[in-house]
Amino acid sequence: MDIHQLRSWIFELYEPLENERQYIVYDGERGNLLIDAPPFSERALRLVRGAGPASLLVATNAARAADAAKYREALGLQVAVHADDADGLPGGPDLVLGDDELVRPDARAVRVHANGEGATVLLLRKAGGVLVCGDLDLAIHRLPPLLAQLEPSANELAGLATEGRPVVRDLAASAPQLRALLGDFQPLADAARPTLVKLSQLSKTGLRAVRAALPVSKLLLPVAQRLPPTVAIAQPLVDSLIARGVPEEIARFLWVSTAVVDRFDQVSHIFPSYQLAGTCQQYAETPTSGCDAHFAGTGKGAPKAKAAARRSAAGRGRQRRSQAQPPGVPGQPRGAPGAPGAPPGLPLPRLPLPPLPSNPSTSQLLDFLLGP
Repeated sequence: MDIHQLRSWIFELYEPLENERQYIVYDGERGNLLIDAPPFSERALRLVRGAGPASLLVATNAARAADAAKYREALGLQVAVHADDADGLPGGPDLVLGDDELVRPDARAVRVHANGEGATVLLLRKAGGVLVCGDLDLAIHRLPPLLAQLEPSANELAGLATEGRPVVRDLAASAPQLRALLGDFQPLADAARPTLVKLSQLSKTGLRAVRAALPVSKLLLPVAQRLPPTVAIAQPLVDSLIARGVPEEIARFLWVSTAVVDRFDQVSHIFPSYQLAGTCQQYAETPTSGCDAHFAGTGKGAPKAKAAARRSAAGRGRQRRSQAQPPGVPGQPRGAPGAPGAPPGLPLPRLPLPPLPSNPSTSQLLDFLLGP
């Protein structure tokens, strides 16, 4: 019995002049994987231990599982065999494999059947992929029926290739346009990036606004809860007002009121402006008695203005006292000449009025009132 290192991660156990091989897949993390085991002996046991601790032994057929129980007892590992080979293992297997099962993340066991016999092959997920066939004669026996099954599929693939040739030509013809379209994505992405940044900032602002609105929404929640009964009460009233034409009548009242106070000329309605005029609205350079011009005490004539204001106030006080005297009280009678009173007002200007016809008719009267 001897050992040979095929790769940095796999060793081959072999007996000189024999055509049987067993393999050790090195795995420092999970423990080595043994694929088949040689006839049990002390030298074989030392060779297996020399490659490192092993944790799993996979027997590819029933004949290779004959001494698996001895290695399990000596090395403390688990034994995995296919369900068809389980009866040939003393003590039974630790793991029963199906036709296609993942033994480890990097090892898959596949069952090969031919002429009523079967064997397990292992596909190792290593660089390039490694297939450990075990007894190749079983696989060779299975090869003709496998090829016979592959022939219809190969014919279908050939037809698919023939039919797909025009599609491939069309794809080749559209490749430049597709390439140009993909080339436009980058400028579009560059142009959209600032907008996305602003949207991100806007979303942050919106989140702050939502947080700030939460207290208000909590305050409005009781109001919202009380609104449905109020709306239920107000809905019949609103329906009744609409049914009786109340909104239209209010609008008609406003229109008629506006028409009453407005005037109308040849062009349109005009809104009148009524001004109340008196002596206090006349132009004056000095304070007028009885009018508050708000400029007493300022400018060069301030002392005279103050004196005039004091005389005006004193005159108003004497006038009030004279008006308060009852009839028959000695003193100067009301309204006597020379009594202080309101200064005579300036005469109001007389505006020309249109001539009023004698015995006017209704239409003439309306023309006079509503005319320009």
